[in-house]
Amino acid sequence: MSTPAEYKKTWYEANCHCRLVKLRFRILPLYLSSSSEQHVFQPWNCNCSICTKNGYLNIYPTDQTNDIEWLAGKQELIRYEFGPKNTEHAFCPKCGSSIVLFVSLSVGPDDGEGERRRKVGINARMIKGIDIDRLTLKKANGKAKGDSYEEDE
Repeated sequence: MSTPAEYKKTWYEANCHCRLVKLRFRILPLYLSSSSEQHVFQPWNCNCSICTKNGYLNIYPTDQTNDIEWLAGKQELIRYEFGPKNTEHAFCPKCGSSIVLFVSLSVGPDDGEGERRRKVGINARMIKGIDIDRLTLKKANGKAKGDSYEEDE
């Protein structure tokens, strides 16, 4: 039986509902087309307030430089931050689709002087032809991080 390391990365295309924003990215396959249905890449299903409200299923390509290509509309994205302001949630200004996250990570000392790295998280729901029901998701406890969100009564 093959292991995930033996599979080659696959290019996926994604876009917002109105197609103003388009990108493609490369990751290990989300699922195989054979009847064995072995899932080799698992998107993150985060329970934080904004991921829950927007239905994010986040994919973080490993090689952020070579595995993500913006085809159109990156400069058009509207960005929203809250809480610790380490993640920009990016939306299409025309159709409102929640497309990507721009996450800023601390690397090095926790004294404010450490290096900051950015990574892009792509909402799996934006992938062309995706079958969400065939995905195996990893759970992320985003509620445990940052400021809490209170619902209005």
